Amino acid sequence: MAAGSQGMNLQGSPLPAIFDYLQPYFHPQVLKYWEEEFDLGTHAKIDEHRKRTQLMKENICGALAG
Repeated sequence: MAAGSQGMNLQGSPLPAIFDYLQPYFHPQVLKYWEEEFDLGTHAKIDEHRKRTQLMKENICGALAG
């Protein structure tokens, strides 16, 4: 974490670069990239994160089903 930041500093993360590299080789409906910010500091925030990840899972499964 960067000093004074409110979360993880994503600058320099290889994931966007990997996505950009792979994107031309896949149909846009097949390859997706999500950045998920989360704060697990309270039970309410954990519940909210759980809801968002469940929704993401449902969207992924729905996309794979057709």
